[in-house]
Amino acid sequence: MIWLIDNVLDGGDIRYLTQDWKDDIFHCGSDSNPNKKVKKAYVLNYDYEEHDNKCNYFYDKLKSCMDDYMIRRVGQPYFVWYKTGCFYDYHLDAFPIAGIAPHYSFTCFLNDPSEYEGGELLLNVGDTITSHKPKAGSLIMYHTGLWHKVNKVISGDRKVIVGWAESLIKNSHVRDCLINLKRALNDIEDDVPTHKLEKLESVRLNLIREYADV
Repeated sequence: MIWLIDNVLDGGDIRYLTQDWKDDIFHCGSDSNPNKKVKKAYVLNYDYEEHDNKCNYFYDKLKSCMDDYMIRRVGQPYFVWYKTGCFYDYHLDAFPIAGIAPHYSFTCFLNDPSEYEGGELLLNVGDTITSHKPKAGSLIMYHTGLWHKVNKVISGDRKVIVGWAESLIKNSHVRDCLINLKRALNDIEDDVPTHKLEKLESVRLNLIREYADV
């Protein structure tokens, strides 16, 4: 499954997170995949004085939009800069990764598609390849086990935050159904009386209690 979550960050958030992006605070991202034929990108230095502050700021923004996805915890995020010529060929994310055993991988986009050519996130779902290049502030979340790649950036710069999340629900089918149920409830909340929505929400919560690994 693949989910698009809009408006995780607003313009002010993005300005804060990217205002100091300069070459000297980034390092070559090959430490996560040393095969230069597979990956070329740059990652914010872990010892940069503002690194932890930026991570915590981003964590706070995620909290407001992740309740519907039954997230137990989020791993260390990575601030990644794809300059012109950068790419990441098809790969699977490691397991475990970023200090957790993830169910989801995500990419949060920090600039608009008009600011760079290429750089699409491609996700391989069965025999279908989907292409993603949403607006700034949006987040694409997907099952960690999907093969995926980032097309080469032809011109401009692609700025993103990538990360991983662990769910309360280990069973992937149940997890997907509960997420889709919550999204459906959100879609109809303006058309259905509150007391009926509350009954449906109580069913969802009881299913979470039944299947949660706590």
